[in-house]
Amino acid sequence: MAHEVNDEAKKLRVALTRAGLLDVSGVPRRRPEQAAFERARTAAGSGTPLSDLASEERE
Repeated sequence: MAHEVNDEAKKLRVALTRAGLLDVSGVPRRRPEQAAFERARTAAGSGTPLSDLASEERE
């Protein structure tokens, strides 16, 4: 089972890299401050849901 998980994780990393969504720069990052994280979480939870945008594109 662990082997399957590793394979799936590798496939996901490859797909994200191809889509330009995975940071492969190797530059260390710091975690954001808690307040900044909470603001981002609130902002991400508002607006048009991704599922609505996807279904609009299909119409």
